[in-house]
Amino acid sequence: MPIRTCVYARVSTKKNEQAQSLQTQKEKYSQYCSERGYELIEVFPDDGKTATNARRPEFQRMMHECGIDNEKNSEGSDIFRKSKRKPKYDLIIVKDPSRMARSTVDGITAVKQLVSKGVNVLFENSGMSTYDKNWEFNLSILFTIAQNESQNLSSRVKFTKEYNARQGHYRPSRVPFGYVKDSDGKIVINEEQAETVKYVFDRYREVGAFVIVRELN
Repeated sequence: MPIRTCVYARVSTKKNEQAQSLQTQKEKYSQYCSERGYELIEVFPDDGKTATNARRPEFQRMMHECGIDNEKNSEGSDIFRKSKRKPKYDLIIVKDPSRMARSTVDGITAVKQLVSKGVNVLFENSGMSTYDKNWEFNLSILFTIAQNESQNLSSRVKFTKEYNARQGHYRPSRVPFGYVKDSDGKIVINEEQAETVKYVFDRYREVGAFVIVRELN
């Protein structure tokens, strides 16, 4: 009997790239599973959401279909509990531990609960899986590395934002409507959109947001 398999994936937040990425991953894992005698049933894609907690729609849906419920305790931490539901899958494939969790506690707890329901987890890049003898020890190291990388990245981003703010530099990841970056990367007024911005500003004092939205639409 083939091993019932699902894949947990992360895809781009942009719709076109998201659709292309999802299709590519489906094709890739279909071949991957076929070569190993696994039956790929479904791919669960979350759109680039952080793995620092378990509050990701597709991740929670996958855990639910594997017989695991997710809830938050009084401190806001994630808790995984076994249910009486029978899992729909025997195996979950994830590219690497950081895609599943960037918290050692959350990652290990989630995987242990899955294993207790008879659902194994395979991490493609490292080749590590819960079929291995010392999986819990080895996986805890990988989750710890992912957690440290996440914390270090967060610190670097925070430092950069604070530095730019002190220097009076405004460098948003997405330029607001009415502006554009020039060839030197400086934010300058987009003359075509500027008329709309001025119109909104002037009309807001007269009629409010609802009327302006209707007029612009």
